[in-house]
Amino acid sequence: MEGFELAGEAANGLEAIDLVDKLRPALVLMDINMPEMNGIEATRRITSVHPEVVVILCSTYDVSDLPSGAAASGAAAYVNKEQLAADTLRRLWEDRGSGSFGSA
Repeated sequence: MEGFELAGEAANGLEAIDLVDKLRPALVLMDINMPEMNGIEATRRITSVHPEVVVILCSTYDVSDLPSGAAASGAAAYVNKEQLAADTLRRLWEDRGSGSFGSA
């Protein structure tokens, strides 16, 4: 996608943490449901160590059905996978400094 470059891909939350430590990406798209460690906990750990990394949680949940802890995980936003498109990602990236957990 123009303006974004894929730096890595993780199969689980633990691997996502390791990749962020190694690659230092500016943006992470994090699936909520992953094996070994869910995306909410992985996001919490990533943002506590790397507060400059913008994490956007993704899943198939309706925003009103998000698991507890999603908003407090340190993620900048949540987007339903069906809504994830280039323009949505750009808008969320541009709004990353708003300081409030938003959804697309």
